[in-house]
Amino acid sequence: MLDSAKMDSRKGKCSTCAKNDALYTCPACHINSCSLLCVNQHKEKSGCSGVRDKTAFVPIQQFNETNLLSDYRFLEEVDRKSQAAQRARNQDAFQRSMGIRRHVQVMATRGGLDYEFLPPGFTNSKRNRTKVNQRVIMWTIELQFVHSGVTFMEHQISEDQTLQDILGVYLDPSVCDPIKRQQVKLYTQAGGLENVKVLIKSKPYQDKEKRGFHLLDKSKTLKDNFVGKSVVEYPTLLVALDDKLDEFKIVEPEPVVKQTDSTRHSEDNRNPNKRKRNRRYNRGRQNRRKPKMQKTGANGGGVGQETDKPDGQSEKRK
Repeated sequence: MLDSAKMDSRKGKCSTCAKNDALYTCPACHINSCSLLCVNQHKEKSGCSGVRDKTAFVPIQQFNETNLLSDYRFLEEVDRKSQAAQRARNQDAFQRSMGIRRHVQVMATRGGLDYEFLPPGFTNSKRNRTKVNQRVIMWTIELQFVHSGVTFMEHQISEDQTLQDILGVYLDPSVCDPIKRQQVKLYTQAGGLENVKVLIKSKPYQDKEKRGFHLLDKSKTLKDNFVGKSVVEYPTLLVALDDKLDEFKIVEPEPVVKQTDSTRHSEDNRNPNKRKRNRRYNRGRQNRRKPKMQKTGANGGGVGQETDKPDGQSEKRK
């Protein structure tokens, strides 16, 4: 084997100082250098970055295994960066979606609706586009015309809209879409809006006796109809004919109990962390109310200072 001195002499003299034998080769411009000082001088004079151009053209006559390995590693690096960027985009989208759904949950709970959302990986979670626009919930609604076997997805439906306006797109001859009207022909032949009922499923975690369907009022808005109801991800409304309503078990929704101060405090006290915060808060209030005691007698105080009596009165010390 050749020693290192003979191998370094093959590179010739340093291109910067032209005195010493070259030890290093610039990956970018292939200039030979003998030391770090010469390398830095070369970069300052030529403006070379010292980084090899991985996409530089190589003639087929000069293409070897080293170039093939370099191209393979370059493609791997591109793939890693692409996957990292995709994960970052998915993380940002996930955080935005969770923020939107929590906002919807707060607004729906204030309106008396028991709203829950699914993890992001579920199909219904991907289909849901519900959001809050100027303190109004814009729902994604699934309409199931059970006796025609047709299902429609409606997006950006305001909670201030009535069920008659929502169903009018399918059943009202003056405003309906002809294609949708043809798909629900069984309902239009039965009389349209006048002879249909709208149902929604009850809470799934209730007792078997209480499970069933709640009957909604077509003349009321979605917000009013959802009071006391339960929705998971987005509401699914079932449209049924009047003469076939016996196929469904109609149950009454549970009354909505308004949250008062006493119930709120009792619910907060169930949490041990909240109990600790309440105790610290109450202790601080008691300390603020308690009058400050001044020391008197042999350990402190003097003539003319006030002392506290058990009955709350004070007198001057003589």
